[in-house]
Amino acid sequence: MSKVLILHHYEMSPFSEKVRAMFGYCNLEWQSVLTSAMPPRPLLLPLAGGYRRIPVAQIGADIFCDTRIISAEVATLTQRPKFAMPSLSADEQAYIEYLDSDIFSAAFSAISPLTLMSSLLRRMSPLKVFALIRDRLSMAKGGNLRRPSAKKALMIIRKQMQDLDQRVSNAQYLQGDSPTLADFSAFHSLWFYFAMTRTKPPSELSNFAAWYARIADFGHGKRQEISPESALDIAKKALPRAIPDSMREDENVGRRVQISPSDYGLVAVEGVLVGADSERLILAKTSEDLGEVNVHFPRHGYTLNVV
Repeated sequence: MSKVLILHHYEMSPFSEKVRAMFGYCNLEWQSVLTSAMPPRPLLLPLAGGYRRIPVAQIGADIFCDTRIISAEVATLTQRPKFAMPSLSADEQAYIEYLDSDIFSAAFSAISPLTLMSSLLRRMSPLKVFALIRDRLSMAKGGNLRRPSAKKALMIIRKQMQDLDQRVSNAQYLQGDSPTLADFSAFHSLWFYFAMTRTKPPSELSNFAAWYARIADFGHGKRQEISPESALDIAKKALPRAIPDSMREDENVGRRVQISPSDYGLVAVEGVLVGADSERLILAKTSEDLGEVNVHFPRHGYTLNVV
């Protein structure tokens, strides 16, 4: 079975940049499948079901949803355990969750509507910009992700830069001489903010600016573009990897279930639960065209319902 990781992503996706920067640091060989910034994604649908968010990763017939799980796969592939949440302390995990929720939300809210519109119009047609904004508003419905006001969000982002400046004042990265998952989680939302506002890290925050440049300079590793059809063919020719016995003990294993995010983009994926532990849920989906694929989700931040 091929061990090459495939990433389904689009260029301006903040969470995709988090993963791509990790690839760059590891100089990882990976395959890129570019998808649209919003549904419909007809060639991703057979792999990830109705999963709404990007990026999605793939190794053969195993599909990985959410950067929490994708990072764990990168940690295993590259033998860098500090890229996986379970290898980090409780304080480090809480900080990463704060970065991926509060700072992510503030980074979007801190961009003025006019600036955001102008930036998007440089990348896509007015019709697509309108559709994208409408899509993002619909994603938030029913979830628990709360965005601050623009004024408060800008204060949060400025304070975050100052905090990072202090955190890296005596080291190259947040935890010392090499980056951990926390560095990439701190980077990606600010990367999006700077890209959309066409600004740079403040020069007076020299420690932060140097840290940001180090992460940005990692690049994206050894990237090879492939078509969505090729990714489907790879999944069709592969078998999902074996489920560890330790993940077969959950009372819901063998039942038909639905799994969905609990914060935003609340579209459920349905299938048979084939594995579960404290960190991960694995759902089997079978189709006549594709055969069986296993879709992996984090336990944290997701809701499981028995059908």
